[in-house]
Amino acid sequence: MALTGLIGEIRRSSFVSKVTGLTGATTLAQVLGAGTLVLLTRLLSPADVGTYQVFLSYSALVGSVALLSYPTVLPHVKEAEYTTLVAALLGLVVIVGIAATITFHFTGIPFAPAIGGQVVASGLSSMSEMANIRRQRVRWLAASRLAFSSGNIIWVATLWLTSNASLAAVVYGQVALALLVGLIYAACTFRGELKRPRWADMKAIFIAKKDCALFYAPSELLGSMTFNLPTVLIERYFGAALAGNYGVIVRFCGAPVTILSSTIAQVYHGSLADAVRNRRADAYDNFLRLRRGLAALGALAAAGIFFVVPPVIALMMGPSWADAGTVARVLSPMYCAMIWISPLVAASFQVFEAQRSLFVLQLAAAAIALTCFTVAGVFGSFWWGIGMYSALITLRYLLFLRKVSVLSKERLAFVSART
Repeated sequence: MALTGLIGEIRRSSFVSKVTGLTGATTLAQVLGAGTLVLLTRLLSPADVGTYQVFLSYSALVGSVALLSYPTVLPHVKEAEYTTLVAALLGLVVIVGIAATITFHFTGIPFAPAIGGQVVASGLSSMSEMANIRRQRVRWLAASRLAFSSGNIIWVATLWLTSNASLAAVVYGQVALALLVGLIYAACTFRGELKRPRWADMKAIFIAKKDCALFYAPSELLGSMTFNLPTVLIERYFGAALAGNYGVIVRFCGAPVTILSSTIAQVYHGSLADAVRNRRADAYDNFLRLRRGLAALGALAAAGIFFVVPPVIALMMGPSWADAGTVARVLSPMYCAMIWISPLVAASFQVFEAQRSLFVLQLAAAAIALTCFTVAGVFGSFWWGIGMYSALITLRYLLFLRKVSVLSKERLAFVSART
């Protein structure tokens, strides 16, 4: 009887409906992304794919702090502050993109202009997503993800069919598409919302939300280092080909897991922010239900990664990518923990503005990534580095779970008591 009641609640839940719709669109986008990745492994050598992954890693590292995490407060700032903050962030993302291009050019990093363009594109998309979370326009989130994934696979397929494939064409074509999608997405999202920014209030808004820049932005950078720094270090210590094998799993498995987690987190973020604003009595019960559901989903995903991904990679990509299958198996416990725990942490810490706690935990995660692969490089043992990385990151997620569970019980029980 209890199970029947739970199924009925799930069917009637608008939250589950939104997650299902956005997850469906995201899944389709990931299928298209996986197809693009398979085409890339056919078009490019493992070494070229490794260089491509390094480009993506540098772009992600800079993009994680480009806007100092101020977009994360867009869902719950006051209407009077919203327009001014959006206008300021639009200007900031352009400045950061130009600065990134100049910096990487003079440091000799390949594809410096592409990195700068990718930073601008990701900043526009991040702002637009948070603004649509505020308005609870879930369909808009889905449309933007499908637009980029569809365009990207068409571009790569065109290169393949015309036999004009090159690493530069892949990179710059992707960046041009990302910029186009980002600009259209931002134009549609902010249309009619930027008429009267109050520039005199801009400094006060940035100071009032200074924890974003002081704590949450560094924690975002540390989180990005956790998953992107290994690619850079592997390329340095073990060569571009092995970095390509590792990077294929990061994009083939890690990207879908990350996007699924962020999709759930975004919907839960809006739901939780609404619950806190309106003192909803069922907020903590919803947290517990979501935690149980994500645990089951994470275990199922990890089993699929361990048993299904390696033979699929061998079949679709060929013997030169055999190491990628082994990497997938080693990282499967970490991906289970990501799906289970990261949506709860991302949404709860943002709504509760617990940036200091998140910073400490993210610092540990970045230290794990740096230590594991630096030591592995010094001693020449790639597999030791991967194994320790997976084990320690999984342990770190469990520490996240304990912290967010205690925090949710305290904050949401208080909401219920005041209802």
